[in-house]
Amino acid sequence: MDMLAEDCLALLDYLAITAPVVICGLSMGGYITLAFYRNFPARVSGLILAATRASADSPAAQENRDKAIGLAQQHGSPAIAESMLPKMFAPGTYNTHPALITETRAMMAQT
Repeated sequence: MDMLAEDCLALLDYLAITAPVVICGLSMGGYITLAFYRNFPARVSGLILAATRASADSPAAQENRDKAIGLAQQHGSPAIAESMLPKMFAPGTYNTHPALITETRAMMAQT
C-alpha cells in the first residue's frame, strides 16, 4: 500500500498539484488512501473512505488475499475477474443480463 501511495504522490507531483487534496479510496483504495495520509499528511486536506475499513485484514481475509495474489500471478487479471464475478452478481443475472456480465468481465480483466 505504501508503494501505491508513493505512486499517487508521484502523480500529484507530475501534475504539479502542490496544494493539499481530498483523496478518496474505494474498497482496497481505502487502504491506499490511509497509507497516503499516514505517509504524506501535509498533502491531504480530507479523506473519503468508501466501502473499506481502517483495520488490517483478519487472518482468514489475509489468506484469501494471498490466494488471490497467487491466482493473479499465475493466471493474470482475467482469472481474478472470473473469481470475483460470482460475488458481484446473482446467479440469475448470467442468464437475464449476459451483456452486463461480459462488459464487467472485460472491464475487470483490463484493470
